[in-house]
Amino acid sequence: METSKAVRLTSNEIKKFMNLTFNEWTTNDGIGKGANEFTFFNTMKFYELFSKDSIPSSIKLEKLYTHLTQEYKRRKEQHKITFINSCIESYFNVEFDNQETVKNLADGFEDYVISLKYKQEYDLEIIETH
Repeated sequence: METSKAVRLTSNEIKKFMNLTFNEWTTNDGIGKGANEFTFFNTMKFYELFSKDSIPSSIKLEKLYTHLTQEYKRRKEQHKITFINSCIESYFNVEFDNQETVKNLADGFEDYVISLKYKQEYDLEIIETH
């Protein structure tokens, strides 16, 4: 299989599998903006495998899916820390009225985190491969 077709096929399979298995992966509840890098990195790691016609498709997909599952778990844990630190920094980087209570600030912070947590950060495009 030619390289460009193998790259597209690999990228598409990554996106389809991630959407099916981890539907939150492109939000901040998953890996957020890191989903683009995740797709690129794993496409580059696996496209050569997908270009080899001598390897059965079942083996290609099993290797890819196993790797993606493990790598996603690792990246998601990293993203949780990065995301919450970013929320803390951006939320408290404004001046508050000195009369604000801890409860009001905590409630506001909770609303702020929730508003960002499920925001779609990566737009998926699956490219046709013929």
